[in-house]
Amino acid sequence: MPATIRAISPATPATVVAVLLAAGAAVSFTPLHTSWDLSLRDWSQRDGHQPCHIDNVVQYAPGASVLLLKACGLESRHSWRDLICLGAGASLVGLTVNTGMKYAFGVVRPDGRAANSFPSGHTLTAFLGAEMLRREYGEEYPAVAVAGYAVAAGVGAMRVYNNRHWGSDVLAGAGGGILNASVMY
Repeated sequence: MPATIRAISPATPATVVAVLLAAGAAVSFTPLHTSWDLSLRDWSQRDGHQPCHIDNVVQYAPGASVLLLKACGLESRHSWRDLICLGAGASLVGLTVNTGMKYAFGVVRPDGRAANSFPSGHTLTAFLGAEMLRREYGEEYPAVAVAGYAVAAGVGAMRVYNNRHWGSDVLAGAGGGILNASVMY
C-alpha cells in the first residue's frame, strides 16, 4: 500500500476537521469574511459566469457510491445493515446539527436570498459520503477514496461558484461532514 494512504491514520480526520471548522469560523466571523470570502466569490464569478446547479445532485454521489460499490461486489469493511445504519445516522445527526447552526448563526448568503448560509449543507453531505468511502474502501482501493474527496471538493467549489455559499461556509461544511462520519464510525 502506498505510504501516502497509510499515512491517513484515525487521528488524521480529527486534525483535518479541527482545521476546517476553525478556518471556516475564523473567516466567517472576523474581518477576513469581507476580504477572503468576497474576493473568492468575485474571482469565481468573473468572465461570463453561468450558474450550473449540478451540485444539487452530485452532493449525494460519494455516499451513494458506498452502496453502489458494495452492490457491484467490492468488499467493504461493514455489512449492508451496518452501512445503511452508519450512513443514515451520520446524515440525520449531521444535517440536524447543520440546520440548527444555519439558523443560530444567521449568516446571509452571498446572493442575499436568506440568512442561513453557514455552514454549507451540500458540502457537509458530500464530505460525509467521501469520508465513508475512505473508511470503507480507502485502504484496499485508494483511488476510490481520492475520487470521493475530489467529488466532494467539487461540490464545495460549485456552491461558491453558484453564489449560494461563501468559501468559509464550504470549509465548515467539509469539516462537519468528516466529523459526522468519523463520530458514527
